Amino acid sequence: MNSPSAEQLLHQLEAFNQGDLLPIPEELRAKLFAAAKITCHKLETSADTVARVLISQPVEAISVRIAADLRLFSTLANKTLSLSELAKVVGAELDLLERVLRSLTAFGALTEVSPKRFTSSPTYALFQEPSFEAAFGTCQDILQKIRGSLPGYLASTGHRNPTDPTDTAAEGFTQLPEIYSVEDRLITGFDPETAMFVDVGGGLGQKAVALKKSLPHIPGRVIVQDTPAVIRHAPKGDPSYQDVELTAHDFLTPNPIKGARCYYIRQCLRNWPDKACVTILKHLKEAATPGYSRILIHEIIVPETEVGPWVVS
Repeated sequence: MNSPSAEQLLHQLEAFNQGDLLPIPEELRAKLFAAAKITCHKLETSADTVARVLISQPVEAISVRIAADLRLFSTLANKTLSLSELAKVVGAELDLLERVLRSLTAFGALTEVSPKRFTSSPTYALFQEPSFEAAFGTCQDILQKIRGSLPGYLASTGHRNPTDPTDTAAEGFTQLPEIYSVEDRLITGFDPETAMFVDVGGGLGQKAVALKKSLPHIPGRVIVQDTPAVIRHAPKGDPSYQDVELTAHDFLTPNPIKGARCYYIRQCLRNWPDKACVTILKHLKEAATPGYSRILIHEIIVPETEVGPWVVS
Protein backbone atom coordinates (compact mmCIF):
# COMPACT_ATOMS: atom_id res chain seq x y z
CA MET A 1 0.00 0.00 0.00
CA ASN A 2 1.36 3.36 -1.03
CA SER A 3 1.86 5.82 1.79
CA PRO A 4 -0.07 9.09 1.46
CA SER A 5 1.94 12.20 0.81
CA ALA A 6 2.28 14.79 3.53
CA GLU A 7 -0.34 16.93 1.77
CA GLN A 8 -2.75 14.01 1.48
CA LEU A 9 -2.25 13.10 5.13
CA LEU A 10 -2.93 16.70 6.15
CA HIS A 11 -6.19 16.75 4.17
CA GLN A 12 -7.25 13.43 5.70
CA LEU A 13 -6.52 14.64 9.23
CA GLU A 14 -8.35 17.91 8.67
CA ALA A 15 -11.37 16.00 7.37
CA PHE A 16 -11.18 13.59 10.31
CA ASN A 17 -11.10 16.49 12.76
CA GLN A 18 -14.02 18.37 11.21
CA GLY A 19 -16.71 16.95 13.47
CA ASP A 20 -17.05 15.07 16.73
CA LEU A 21 -15.37 11.69 16.99
CA LEU A 22 -17.94 9.00 16.30
CA PRO A 23 -17.98 5.88 18.50
CA ILE A 24 -15.31 3.44 17.36
CA PRO A 25 -14.14 0.10 18.78
CA GLU A 26 -11.67 0.53 21.64
CA GLU A 27 -8.97 -1.51 19.91
CA LEU A 28 -9.14 0.73 16.83
CA ARG A 29 -9.16 3.87 19.00
CA ALA A 30 -6.03 2.69 20.82
CA LYS A 31 -4.26 1.97 17.52
CA LEU A 32 -5.21 5.38 16.13
CA PHE A 33 -3.96 7.06 19.29
CA ALA A 34 -0.63 5.20 19.16
CA ALA A 35 -0.18 5.98 15.46
CA ALA A 36 -0.97 9.66 16.05
CA LYS A 37 1.66 9.84 18.82
CA ILE A 38 4.29 8.32 16.54
CA THR A 39 3.37 10.82 13.84
CA CYS A 40 3.65 13.71 16.30
CA HIS A 41 7.13 12.59 17.35
CA LYS A 42 8.22 12.25 13.70
CA LEU A 43 7.04 15.79 12.95
CA GLU A 44 8.52 17.28 16.11
CA THR A 45 11.77 19.23 15.73
CA SER A 46 14.45 19.20 18.42
CA ALA A 47 13.36 22.73 19.40
CA ASP A 48 9.77 21.50 19.66
CA THR A 49 10.95 18.70 21.95
CA VAL A 50 12.76 21.08 24.27
CA ALA A 51 9.71 23.34 24.42
CA ARG A 52 7.42 20.39 25.14
CA VAL A 53 9.55 18.83 27.88
CA LEU A 54 10.82 22.00 29.54
CA ILE A 55 7.87 24.36 29.13
CA SER A 56 4.61 22.96 27.75
CA GLN A 57 4.19 19.85 29.89
CA PRO A 58 4.88 21.61 33.23
CA VAL A 59 2.60 24.52 32.27
CA GLU A 60 -0.18 22.12 31.33
CA ALA A 61 0.11 20.33 34.68
CA ILE A 62 0.13 23.62 36.60
CA SER A 63 -2.85 24.97 34.64
CA VAL A 64 -4.88 21.84 35.28
CA ARG A 65 -3.97 22.03 38.98
CA ILE A 66 -5.19 25.63 39.23
CA ALA A 67 -8.39 24.65 37.41
CA ALA A 68 -8.96 21.75 39.79
CA ASP A 69 -8.34 23.99 42.81
CA LEU A 70 -10.95 26.41 41.44
CA ARG A 71 -13.32 23.50 40.65
CA LEU A 72 -13.53 24.71 37.05
CA PHE A 73 -14.00 21.25 35.57
CA SER A 74 -17.01 20.28 37.69
CA THR A 75 -18.45 23.79 37.30
CA LEU A 76 -18.35 23.49 33.51
CA ALA A 77 -19.50 19.87 33.34
CA ASN A 78 -22.08 19.65 30.53
CA LYS A 79 -22.67 23.40 30.47
CA THR A 80 -21.34 26.58 28.86
CA LEU A 81 -20.53 29.69 30.89
CA SER A 82 -19.05 33.05 30.06
CA LEU A 83 -15.82 34.34 31.54
CA SER A 84 -17.68 36.71 33.85
CA GLU A 85 -20.11 33.99 34.96
CA LEU A 86 -17.23 31.66 35.73
CA ALA A 87 -15.41 34.33 37.70
CA LYS A 88 -18.45 34.83 39.91
CA VAL A 89 -18.94 31.10 40.50
CA VAL A 90 -15.31 30.20 41.32
CA GLY A 91 -14.41 33.48 43.01
CA ALA A 92 -11.33 34.28 40.91
CA GLU A 93 -10.31 37.70 39.60
CA LEU A 94 -11.50 38.15 36.03
CA ASP A 95 -8.12 38.98 34.46
CA LEU A 96 -6.33 36.10 36.15
CA LEU A 97 -9.08 33.64 35.29
CA GLU A 98 -8.93 34.66 31.64
CA ARG A 99 -5.21 33.83 31.56
CA VAL A 100 -5.84 30.44 33.16
CA LEU A 101 -8.66 29.67 30.73
CA ARG A 102 -6.49 30.65 27.77
CA SER A 103 -3.90 28.14 28.88
CA LEU A 104 -6.47 25.41 29.50
CA THR A 105 -8.04 25.79 26.06
CA ALA A 106 -4.60 25.68 24.44
CA PHE A 107 -4.03 22.26 25.98
CA GLY A 108 -7.55 21.00 25.19
CA ALA A 109 -8.62 20.86 28.82
CA LEU A 110 -11.54 23.20 28.06
CA THR A 111 -13.23 24.34 24.86
CA GLU A 112 -13.90 27.99 23.97
CA VAL A 113 -17.15 27.65 22.00
CA SER A 114 -17.31 31.39 21.24
CA PRO A 115 -15.32 34.41 22.41
CA LYS A 116 -15.00 34.20 26.22
CA ARG A 117 -17.57 31.41 26.54
CA PHE A 118 -16.26 28.05 27.71
CA THR A 119 -17.41 24.48 28.14
CA SER A 120 -15.96 21.17 29.28
CA SER A 121 -13.77 18.94 27.13
CA PRO A 122 -14.73 15.28 26.64
CA THR A 123 -11.15 14.15 27.22
CA TYR A 124 -11.24 15.75 30.69
CA ALA A 125 -14.47 14.04 31.70
CA LEU A 126 -12.82 12.35 34.69
CA PHE A 127 -11.76 15.75 36.06
CA GLN A 128 -15.41 16.76 36.07
CA GLU A 129 -16.10 14.20 38.79
CA PRO A 130 -16.08 16.23 42.03
CA SER A 131 -14.28 13.51 43.98
CA PHE A 132 -11.47 13.23 41.43
CA GLU A 133 -11.17 16.98 41.02
CA ALA A 134 -10.92 17.44 44.78
CA ALA A 135 -8.28 14.73 45.14
CA PHE A 136 -6.16 15.81 42.17
CA GLY A 137 -4.15 18.45 44.04
CA THR A 138 -3.11 16.06 46.81
CA CYS A 139 -2.12 13.39 44.30
CA GLN A 140 -0.13 15.89 42.26
CA ASP A 141 1.68 17.20 45.35
CA ILE A 142 2.73 13.68 46.31
CA LEU A 143 3.91 12.75 42.83
CA GLN A 144 5.75 16.02 42.26
CA LYS A 145 7.70 15.57 45.49
CA ILE A 146 8.71 12.06 44.46
CA ARG A 147 9.58 13.02 40.89
CA GLY A 148 11.50 16.06 42.03
CA SER A 149 13.55 14.05 44.50
CA LEU A 150 14.26 11.14 42.14
CA PRO A 151 17.30 12.56 40.25
CA GLY A 152 19.07 13.54 43.48
CA TYR A 153 18.19 10.24 45.15
CA LEU A 154 19.55 8.18 42.25
CA ALA A 155 22.70 10.31 42.13
CA SER A 156 23.23 9.69 45.85
CA THR A 157 23.12 5.92 45.24
CA GLY A 158 25.53 6.06 42.30
CA HIS A 159 22.57 5.37 40.02
CA ARG A 160 21.93 1.88 41.36
CA ASN A 161 18.59 0.15 40.86
CA PRO A 162 16.55 0.53 44.11
CA THR A 163 15.82 -2.83 45.75
CA ASP A 164 15.13 -1.81 49.36
CA PRO A 165 11.43 -0.93 49.91
CA THR A 166 12.41 1.28 52.86
CA ASP A 167 14.99 3.28 50.90
CA THR A 168 13.42 4.91 47.85
CA ALA A 169 12.82 8.37 46.44
CA ALA A 170 9.27 8.12 47.76
CA GLU A 171 10.34 7.39 51.32
CA GLY A 172 9.21 9.98 53.80
CA PHE A 173 6.40 11.43 51.72
CA THR A 174 2.71 11.37 52.66
CA GLN A 175 3.53 10.01 56.07
CA LEU A 176 1.36 10.24 59.14
CA PRO A 177 2.91 13.47 60.55
CA GLU A 178 1.88 15.29 57.35
CA ILE A 179 -1.82 14.56 57.83
CA TYR A 180 -2.12 14.16 61.59
CA SER A 181 -0.58 16.14 64.46
CA VAL A 182 1.51 13.38 66.01
CA GLU A 183 3.28 15.80 68.34
CA ASP A 184 0.11 17.29 69.82
CA ARG A 185 -2.22 14.31 69.72
CA LEU A 186 0.04 11.34 70.36
CA ILE A 187 3.37 12.36 71.91
CA THR A 188 1.79 14.87 74.28
CA GLY A 189 0.23 12.90 77.11
CA PHE A 190 1.92 9.62 76.12
CA ASP A 191 2.21 6.99 78.85
CA PRO A 192 5.62 5.26 78.52
CA GLU A 193 4.13 2.10 79.98
CA THR A 194 2.11 1.65 76.77
CA ALA A 195 2.99 1.14 73.10
CA MET A 196 3.07 4.30 71.01
CA PHE A 197 2.12 3.12 67.52
CA VAL A 198 0.58 -0.12 66.26
CA ASP A 199 0.40 -0.37 62.45
CA VAL A 200 -2.41 -2.89 61.98
CA GLY A 201 -2.13 -4.76 58.69
CA GLY A 202 1.03 -2.73 58.10
CA GLY A 203 2.61 -4.92 55.44
CA LEU A 204 6.40 -4.71 55.39
CA GLY A 205 6.35 -1.80 57.82
CA GLN A 206 7.24 1.03 55.45
CA LYS A 207 4.93 3.50 57.21
CA ALA A 208 6.24 2.62 60.66
CA VAL A 209 9.84 2.95 59.51
CA ALA A 210 9.05 6.28 57.86
CA LEU A 211 7.40 7.49 61.08
CA LYS A 212 10.58 6.74 63.04
CA LYS A 213 12.67 8.48 60.39
CA SER A 214 10.51 11.59 60.31
CA LEU A 215 10.17 11.74 64.12
CA PRO A 216 13.27 10.02 65.55
CA HIS A 217 12.46 11.34 69.01
CA ILE A 218 9.06 9.65 69.13
CA PRO A 219 8.90 7.66 72.39
CA GLY A 220 7.55 4.18 73.03
CA ARG A 221 7.24 1.02 71.01
CA VAL A 222 6.45 1.14 67.30
CA ILE A 223 4.86 -2.13 66.19
CA VAL A 224 3.92 -3.53 62.79
CA GLN A 225 1.30 -6.29 62.63
CA ASP A 226 0.49 -8.44 59.62
CA THR A 227 0.09 -12.08 58.71
CA PRO A 228 3.09 -14.41 59.08
CA ALA A 229 3.31 -14.77 55.28
CA VAL A 230 3.83 -11.01 54.98
CA ILE A 231 6.02 -10.40 58.03
CA ARG A 232 8.56 -13.04 57.02
CA HIS A 233 9.43 -10.98 53.93
CA ALA A 234 10.21 -7.80 55.87
CA PRO A 235 13.93 -6.89 55.79
CA LYS A 236 14.43 -7.42 59.52
CA GLY A 237 18.21 -7.03 59.29
CA ASP A 238 17.94 -3.56 57.80
CA PRO A 239 19.21 -0.88 60.23
CA SER A 240 16.08 1.21 59.63
CA TYR A 241 14.04 -1.56 61.30
CA GLN A 242 16.12 -1.45 64.46
CA ASP A 243 13.43 0.32 66.49
CA VAL A 244 10.42 -1.27 64.81
CA GLU A 245 8.83 -4.48 66.13
CA LEU A 246 7.49 -6.87 63.48
CA THR A 247 4.71 -9.05 64.84
CA ALA A 248 2.57 -11.72 63.20
CA HIS A 249 -1.11 -11.03 63.90
CA ASP A 250 -4.44 -11.70 62.19
CA PHE A 251 -6.56 -8.57 62.62
CA LEU A 252 -9.72 -10.68 62.49
CA THR A 253 -8.76 -11.91 65.95
CA PRO A 254 -8.37 -9.94 69.24
CA ASN A 255 -5.37 -7.62 69.20
CA PRO A 256 -2.71 -8.67 71.74
CA ILE A 257 -1.37 -5.11 72.17
CA LYS A 258 -3.63 -3.52 74.77
CA GLY A 259 -3.93 0.17 75.55
CA ALA A 260 -1.62 1.51 72.85
CA ARG A 261 -1.56 5.23 72.22
CA CYS A 262 -2.37 4.78 68.52
CA TYR A 263 -3.78 1.96 66.41
CA TYR A 264 -3.27 2.83 62.75
CA ILE A 265 -4.94 0.94 59.90
CA ARG A 266 -4.35 2.07 56.33
CA GLN A 267 -6.03 0.89 53.13
CA CYS A 268 -7.05 -2.45 54.61
CA LEU A 269 -10.77 -2.11 55.34
CA ARG A 270 -11.66 -1.42 51.72
CA ASN A 271 -10.51 -4.95 50.86
CA TRP A 272 -12.95 -6.61 53.26
CA PRO A 273 -16.75 -6.98 53.40
CA ASP A 274 -18.68 -4.95 55.96
CA LYS A 275 -19.03 -7.83 58.41
CA ALA A 276 -15.26 -8.38 58.51
CA CYS A 277 -14.62 -4.63 58.86
CA VAL A 278 -16.91 -4.55 61.89
CA THR A 279 -14.93 -7.44 63.39
CA ILE A 280 -11.58 -5.71 62.74
CA LEU A 281 -12.72 -2.43 64.27
CA LYS A 282 -14.40 -4.19 67.19
CA HIS A 283 -11.12 -5.84 68.12
CA LEU A 284 -9.31 -2.49 67.94
CA LYS A 285 -11.94 -0.87 70.12
CA GLU A 286 -11.62 -3.65 72.68
CA ALA A 287 -7.82 -3.26 72.73
CA ALA A 288 -7.96 0.53 73.04
CA THR A 289 -8.12 2.47 76.30
CA PRO A 290 -11.06 4.91 76.29
CA GLY A 291 -9.95 8.54 76.47
CA TYR A 292 -6.31 7.66 75.82
CA SER A 293 -5.95 5.48 72.73
CA ARG A 294 -6.51 6.73 69.20
CA ILE A 295 -7.76 4.57 66.34
CA LEU A 296 -6.67 6.18 63.06
CA ILE A 297 -8.35 4.89 59.90
CA HIS A 298 -6.53 6.02 56.75
CA GLU A 299 -8.93 5.16 53.93
CA ILE A 300 -10.73 6.41 50.85
CA ILE A 301 -14.36 7.24 51.64
CA VAL A 302 -16.86 6.27 48.94
CA PRO A 303 -19.89 8.59 49.03
CA GLU A 304 -23.43 7.20 48.97
CA THR A 305 -24.33 9.09 45.77
CA GLU A 306 -22.53 10.66 42.79
CA VAL A 307 -19.61 8.28 43.09
CA GLY A 308 -16.83 8.97 40.60
CA PRO A 309 -14.71 6.27 38.92
CA TRP A 310 -11.60 7.65 40.63
CA VAL A 311 -12.93 6.73 44.06
CA VAL A 312 -14.18 3.25 43.23
CA SER A 313 -10.97 2.43 41.39
